[in-house]
Amino acid sequence: MRSGVCKPISRPRSLPPARTLLWAVLLLRAFSPALVWQNPAYAQEPEEASTAPAETAAPAEVTREVRRQFEMTGAPHLEIWHSEGNVQVQAWANSVVNIEATIASVATRDDLARHFAEETHVNVEQEGAHFEVVTQYPEIEDVGFRVDYSISVPVNSRIFVSNSFGDTFIEGIEGRVTVESSQGKVELRDLGGSVRMTGRGSFDLVAQGLRRGGSFTLQGMQAYFSDVSGTLNVSNFVGPVELRSLGRNIDATIIGENGPVWLYVPRRSAVDLDATAEGEGASIESDLDLDRGTLGSVRTARRVNVDATQRVAIDASFDSIHILEEETEPTAPALYSGDDAPLQADTKPLARTITPGGRIVVESSVGDIRVQGVAEDILTVSATRWVWAEPLAEARELLEQLEVAVALDSDGAVLVSSVPDPELASRLADVSYRVVLVLSVPLGSPLLIHAKDGQVSVDESGAPLTIEVERGIVRVERAQGVLDLTNRSGDIEVLESAGAAAISGAQGTVTLRGVAGDIEVSSRDGRTIIDSPGAGVTVHHERGDVRIIALDGIHGDMVVNVADGNVGMAVTDSADALFFAVAEGGTVEPAFRLNGSIEPGMESFQGRLNGASHLVRLQTTRGNIVFD
Repeated sequence: MRSGVCKPISRPRSLPPARTLLWAVLLLRAFSPALVWQNPAYAQEPEEASTAPAETAAPAEVTREVRRQFEMTGAPHLEIWHSEGNVQVQAWANSVVNIEATIASVATRDDLARHFAEETHVNVEQEGAHFEVVTQYPEIEDVGFRVDYSISVPVNSRIFVSNSFGDTFIEGIEGRVTVESSQGKVELRDLGGSVRMTGRGSFDLVAQGLRRGGSFTLQGMQAYFSDVSGTLNVSNFVGPVELRSLGRNIDATIIGENGPVWLYVPRRSAVDLDATAEGEGASIESDLDLDRGTLGSVRTARRVNVDATQRVAIDASFDSIHILEEETEPTAPALYSGDDAPLQADTKPLARTITPGGRIVVESSVGDIRVQGVAEDILTVSATRWVWAEPLAEARELLEQLEVAVALDSDGAVLVSSVPDPELASRLADVSYRVVLVLSVPLGSPLLIHAKDGQVSVDESGAPLTIEVERGIVRVERAQGVLDLTNRSGDIEVLESAGAAAISGAQGTVTLRGVAGDIEVSSRDGRTIIDSPGAGVTVHHERGDVRIIALDGIHGDMVVNVADGNVGMAVTDSADALFFAVAEGGTVEPAFRLNGSIEPGMESFQGRLNGASHLVRLQTTRGNIVFD
């Protein structure tokens, strides 16, 4: 598969042929200055110097067409694994699977571009009615490239598409459709089978004419649904959801976390509606007369119709719900045109040996950070940059200036930064841009990450890890060192980690599973879930629920204090602890024998299991405590 050293051309599906050469020139000019080591101790060898290449009047672009056809007697099942380009799948009346691919490469030399295009392969493996289509790129540097697919299949086909850094279009299929999309637009139209999709990135999802609904798990996408029937489940984090033109029979559940939800209801519709908005800044605005209620930071609005064939439930956290009467037929969002598509450029990975145990600091403004721990004392950094701006010349200029700098700070730590300087930041404030950083970090290096907006993920870390995020998602897995994680708006997830964890969260869900060290959580306006803790637990939580699952035993003292929320705890009879549970303005519901008192406004209970080696103290104000 692709080695990661090649750089993709990004151009929209509707790009006119006359502009092909222009895109190639712009992207080649943008590659080289994007990743710069700024300390003499890390000076690059001459062949890797970070100066921009001389402009070439006519860079060479080569295209190659690939076509494969397969006669079918049954219902085909296609799996398409792709990156760096578009995938279009449409149904036709023939009992034939037709796969067409356009391979495009661009370089400063014709022979280099031609060699890359010839060595790029579209591999199709067939076993009966099952097809696996995989794009394989050669390990050749200093080449821009993309591969676009146009695939025609029988109507009854089943389709699976995994596509990164490209758009996906599927239309007219009656079989099951599954899509995994990262950093690309998705269009799903006129589909008769079940649909399941996961997607991430600041791109549009357009779903129209889904006759059996579907399940959608999204992050950061702008989701538009219309003319949908059946069961529809949508969950979107940090992105809007819009639902229009409800099907005659629909049961929809829409969850928006840190993003608004818009529902358009036909006039005189008898839809059964249940809306809940929770958290700071949450609201429900409606053209309809609804039964409303408020409890703390939770707002509800309902219209009950037990005979309705249209049911919609909306749950929004820290953002608004808008319910409007629909008067006209909606117009589906248009495809990216040549003027509003983003410019994109990758950087060649840059690797340097660092001092064993040396500290690494990563700073990001807008975009994701992905870190993989490695056993060698080698730091590797690569980046992908996007800029949406008009006119095209301004997008090119901004892309060229959007650098990723690597330097030594005054303390001797390695600093990796994609934060623009103040002058560039003021220009970027009026456009959209993102920088995705991908790093391989030595396991023994302490790591400090500062991010403003995006997802931070770390897989394996053997030293202390500190992450501070203003808005986004934090995910850490298999960490051996001490964790200090802060997210001021969004989710935090820690999985299978050995060290102690100090967590500060807000407006999201904190999830810790299989953490062996002591856990300390301070959170508000969200939920906290702690599963299989291996040591002590301390939780201070405001406005939200806390759930502790200790089915494999209690291995340390636990202190949980919640204001305006519930506490749930799952334990078995083999737990070894002394329990205290106090609920002010709520109730205590035990699953084993507890003694205590019930007074106006307060319930207080205590009890023990086995030797009571550990102390468990649970307390909530304006909430309930439930043992199960």
